[in-house]
Amino acid sequence: MNKVFNLSILLLAVLLITCGLVGCAHGIDWVICNEPYFCGTVAEITDEYVVVNVNTDDSLYSTHPVIYASRDVEFSDISSSGIEVGFEVYVYYHGAITGENPSYVENVYGFTY
Repeated sequence: MNKVFNLSILLLAVLLITCGLVGCAHGIDWVICNEPYFCGTVAEITDEYVVVNVNTDDSLYSTHPVIYASRDVEFSDISSSGIEVGFEVYVYYHGAITGENPSYVENVYGFTY
């Protein structure tokens, strides 16, 4: 009985770990369809951030008109390389937008333009 119980616990643990790992492995298409984003015009590019003037019709504009989006992105295929000042960009992110005027988003999946 004890061996069956231990084997059941082990199998349950393996199943939970596997499900947890699979749940974290989202592709870029999933991110674009399911994760929050904001849209705006690139005002400045620094070594660490892309400074975005959020579009006035974006729901974030009233609380976050300017957002510093980290250039340290999770998906290299939609990184900030190639972006220039004046480009309209979509910034896909997760987590909180912190601060006000300016605001910061550190957890960036990537940029599209």
